[in-house]
Amino acid sequence: MTWFLESPRRVHLDFHTPETPYPVGEKFDANAFADTIAAAHVTEVTCFAKCAYGYAYHDTAIGNRHPNLTKDLLAEQIQALHDRGIRVMAHYSVCLDEVAFLGRPTWRQRDREGNDSKTINSHGRPDYWGYLCVNSPYREEKVLPEIDELAAGWEIDGVFLDVVTFPPAMCLCHFCKRKFQLLHGLELTPSLAASEASLFNEFQMQSRRSFLQDVRNLLRAHRPEAIMCANSHGGHVGSDRRILDFVDYAIIESRPGSFGRSYSDQGFHSRYARNLHKPFQIMNTRFVSSWADFTVKRAEELKFEYATILANGGQVSSGDHMYPEGSLEPAAWNVLGEAFGWAEPRQRWWTESKSIRHIAVFVSIPHDQLKPPGTSESPRDVTPERVLTAYDQMLLERHKQFDLIDEPCLLDSLQDFQILVLPENAVVSDPVEECIREWVRGGGQLIGVGLGFPDGDGGHRLEDVLGLDFADAAPYSVFYYRLGNRIAGTYGDTPLVVSQPVAKARSTTAESLADAWFPLLERSSDRFFSHVSAPPYQKSPYPGISLNSFGAGRAAFIATNVGQEYLLKNHVWMRDILGNTVDLFDDAPPWKVEASPSLEGSLMQSDSDLLLHLTFFHAERSTMGGVEGGVAGHAPTEWIPPVHNIVVMIKASAVESVMWEPDGEELPFEQCGEYVRVELPELKIHGILRVRGS
Repeated sequence: MTWFLESPRRVHLDFHTPETPYPVGEKFDANAFADTIAAAHVTEVTCFAKCAYGYAYHDTAIGNRHPNLTKDLLAEQIQALHDRGIRVMAHYSVCLDEVAFLGRPTWRQRDREGNDSKTINSHGRPDYWGYLCVNSPYREEKVLPEIDELAAGWEIDGVFLDVVTFPPAMCLCHFCKRKFQLLHGLELTPSLAASEASLFNEFQMQSRRSFLQDVRNLLRAHRPEAIMCANSHGGHVGSDRRILDFVDYAIIESRPGSFGRSYSDQGFHSRYARNLHKPFQIMNTRFVSSWADFTVKRAEELKFEYATILANGGQVSSGDHMYPEGSLEPAAWNVLGEAFGWAEPRQRWWTESKSIRHIAVFVSIPHDQLKPPGTSESPRDVTPERVLTAYDQMLLERHKQFDLIDEPCLLDSLQDFQILVLPENAVVSDPVEECIREWVRGGGQLIGVGLGFPDGDGGHRLEDVLGLDFADAAPYSVFYYRLGNRIAGTYGDTPLVVSQPVAKARSTTAESLADAWFPLLERSSDRFFSHVSAPPYQKSPYPGISLNSFGAGRAAFIATNVGQEYLLKNHVWMRDILGNTVDLFDDAPPWKVEASPSLEGSLMQSDSDLLLHLTFFHAERSTMGGVEGGVAGHAPTEWIPPVHNIVVMIKASAVESVMWEPDGEELPFEQCGEYVRVELPELKIHGILRVRGS
């Protein structure tokens, strides 16, 4: 793994190429190819051994060599790149192999209706490639022999396994049924897969894990130092991290502009992945909206995307697609070279850095609600993951230091955090409930959000900790919040509209910090007030925000779906309701700044140095309809202006120096109690305040 950590600038060079009327790779010039990549400051390239069409790009004796291939393209790529000190991962498409799909129908994945499983297009309909099952003889008769041949005969540094999956989370082929019967003594039917979802999900997880174990054993038998990854498995927010036991690093595809993703998507996944105890890589693309749309982002946009990844402990990779004749797009590689050249001096400050733990946001997405990476979705889809992105954005815009943590991380290290946020979609298990209860009792500070946390038996969890007795939701589609003095901030007593339900939660021991008000009436087609909603009319008996003492700790509760409201409405007061509630508990944060919400920070530690990454984002104009008839996922970014004279406070004592990196400029500072005060003259996209203790 040493070389992986020392090779942090990567390109994934797609080459999914169907049978063509002209020679494939005919114009490939190995030296020109490798010189272009080296000039772009790239340290590792993923080159194609086998694509989703099922075609190999090397002289295989057992695979399906591309019928139009003119040379051993992979061998020439490896040799030329290795000559320049650039590592090579070999891409191998697992469950997508169109040659095998068409030639061996019994190997196909089958959905609950018995139909072939196929990739889903941008309109949500089955489309082109068909999925094969790793529980079928495809595994032993084709995949493993091909990978064995590849590892034995080509000087690869690792294998990039693509599409090791069961989309859409279901395969009921003959071989899966037979294996399930042998393991569990049960007939695998659609109804059983639904009624015994946990058992079925575990079966599919073990199928993937055993396959990865087989591949790793083959790879290491030939190349003990080679590494392996499985694209988009284990590292995405909410995914089952156990897959990471069988790979060397997590890889997460994150493409702002695709599937309604926003500018903050890469940082969002990084703040989760940095708690997985596994090296991770975030893959964007040089393309604007999707893989192989053959567009080119501006360098400024790529720089920002790289910055949000590096600032949160990740490594960067960008996707490209080589033309069928074997050439690279010069304009794209000029942009990639500029962006990677900008990132190179910053990456030295990434090595071995860990986040300063302060606020945790709990991630718990039920398996049946987790959309596979790359699934088509609208910017308006309210998925559990999308709700979490709203929390991520709200806390970023309030300049908070936070991590996204799953259940294993919470159970293992909740004591490292001072504040825990439970979003409205949090699924609280028995062990999590007990862990949180004892943590709050010992001095932890909890913020619960939403309609309470059901226990599956008609009750709600953590009622004693929150000091509330939950019923259900109050019967209005619109409410108003009037914030009390401790929460109001700049809003005073202004009624703030909320279009989410409010929990009918009566206080047992909690005090009310803010009131929820009923509207004058519930709107209908024959009973309405003016244009949108009726005005506030009557204070409800249920607190909008409450605060309870529990042992040595405290627990606040915001009785509406803050994340969904901010996701759908983008109302700044919802962000401030959450932020002001956090501020009740956050009187000594690890860092502070007075700046635009577009400035985000991430405080990391490397040895004795504190590294505060500051990243500034500036979106430009966007048109409507950018993503399948909805609002564009992000605005194209051509130019990010610098910001000036930012005053930053970092919690640190006995400070020897403050450096502005990667410029290496020493900055004057002032010790103000437990904080060091620094004025930053200028920030352009990204920089690092490095605080060195004496």
